Amino acid sequence: MFNEVDRYLAVTPGVRQKILQRENFNVFFHYGLNTFTGKEWGDGKVDPKVFDPEKQDTDQWVRTAKEAGAYGVILTCKHHDGFCLWPTATTDYTFPQRRIRTERATSYVRSAKAVKNTE
Repeated sequence: MFNEVDRYLAVTPGVRQKILQRENFNVFFHYGLNTFTGKEWGDGKVDPKVFDPEKQDTDQWVRTAKEAGAYGVILTCKHHDGFCLWPTATTDYTFPQRRIRTERATSYVRSAKAVKNTE
């Protein structure tokens, strides 16, 4: 009879899982206030006005991920510091200008769809 530890140790990946592990990977984009402060770890106290994505090129991000062989891309839209990359009424800790907020929040998705549609 297996005890609890033996039961967990007996779990192994199936053939399809092994293929996915060997051949596919995703790219995570952690993009937020720390991109503009140069700090590795945010504390939720940075003024959202430092977020200035005018030179953001999400087409380049996604294209580079695809060229590297990535299976998919994932954008971290809210990280541990609480800053949101989408319009929300639940917090002021988001883009300071509504116009930019909407344009920048959707540019990543448009880029990913455009690359996918070229396959």
